[in-house]
Amino acid sequence: MAPRFLLLLGLGACGCSWSRFDDVSDNTPIVLLNEPGAARGGFGVTLATAKINNRVRLISGGGPGGGTASAFEIGNGDQPALDASDTAYCKSGGTGLCFLGSQLAGAGHVTASTGTKALDLCFIVGLGMTGPGPNERGIVTRCADTTEFALPVPESIRANFLDFALSVPQSEIVAVTADRADSPAILVSAPRISAAWFYAPDSSDPVELPPPETDPSYGKSLAVVRVGDVRVFAVGAPDTGRVWLFRSDGVAPVSYVGCLGTSARFGRTLTAGPVDKDANDDLVVADAATVSVFSGAALAALPAATGTECSLGGLPSGGLIASFGCGSNTEVTGCGESDFGRALAVGDLDADGDGEVIVGAPGMKARGEARAGAILVYNVEGKGHEHDLTDVRFLSSAEENDELGAALATPAVGTRNIIAAGASGGGKTALFYCSPLLSPDKAGARCQ
Repeated sequence: MAPRFLLLLGLGACGCSWSRFDDVSDNTPIVLLNEPGAARGGFGVTLATAKINNRVRLISGGGPGGGTASAFEIGNGDQPALDASDTAYCKSGGTGLCFLGSQLAGAGHVTASTGTKALDLCFIVGLGMTGPGPNERGIVTRCADTTEFALPVPESIRANFLDFALSVPQSEIVAVTADRADSPAILVSAPRISAAWFYAPDSSDPVELPPPETDPSYGKSLAVVRVGDVRVFAVGAPDTGRVWLFRSDGVAPVSYVGCLGTSARFGRTLTAGPVDKDANDDLVVADAATVSVFSGAALAALPAATGTECSLGGLPSGGLIASFGCGSNTEVTGCGESDFGRALAVGDLDADGDGEVIVGAPGMKARGEARAGAILVYNVEGKGHEHDLTDVRFLSSAEENDELGAALATPAVGTRNIIAAGASGGGKTALFYCSPLLSPDKAGARCQ
């Protein structure tokens, strides 16, 4: 298949634009990856990225439950491989069976079992089996050398859920996320049974995070906030508008530290990453209409809690960094139908040491095409910028119902991040290399 490229033609919020390029150019600002013929269940529905040293990978998956996923070599510059290097993620066959998760996670290293060597560039993709043995059932992980293994699930889940789940595919069978460390903590949930658990860095032992009270949508969204050696595990329950928080320092037992909740569908989407300049992760939360950013340092300092009231009242001063809603411009309109916050990501798009908040709005109209979708970028740093819409990204070849922004990831390329976005309605996955925040000396040939 010949390489395909997509071009950006829209004005960002800053007024910057790129003109239309010849479609055989080698340096367009947006690159469209080639959908593998082996893909099942769609393409660009779920995204995750992993990096170790100069190797950067992106995984693009289909719909949860029955979909498969494929990995692409993004590289450490601006010339990604357009064809997938591995199309066998969550591909059932032989002695294996796998059901793709509604969230996927990438890691530089994952340890298959206690005492074994960590494997490189792994994606944790779903629930299934990697062989016929009882120890080969669990959370399916596949690494760059094509090694597959299953992280064990907690005993209570193995006894009460695993066999049933492997025989009856479900769209929300599991969700997975991880922090950005080379060897991250991995957080997993099974929303159907309101269960969540995690694996500490370099460990394959599951640690349960039971909800403090019954919450039917517990685990529909997840994030891991890393603050030094501390991890705060955020488990969303959007049907009740709550995000439950747990703290682990790797030494003391895990503690429940509180619950955030302010509005309808609060916690519908979660992500984490360093938004301000303190180098710690911060927590980003979407509700039905807005996106809020909470200081990771403040969350990590919360004491153990006993009550289950959900509010922002217990946060220390500075705990809420910013809160903002949908924005538009002349090329991208329709905030009322935007599905603002369907996907979230954090990435340092301009290599200045702090991250921008990237928000998917797959319902927006782009260049007159209904539900073509858009990506909205917010530069949250500094007083007075907390609500600024900095940039709007869309596809110049946008088609009706593409739904760009239904999935997001931010691959780390060189000293900065780029945006990977799924247009799940159109079966597309695009890489956005340019930002108006990027200084000319860091921009590269694609952004000239």
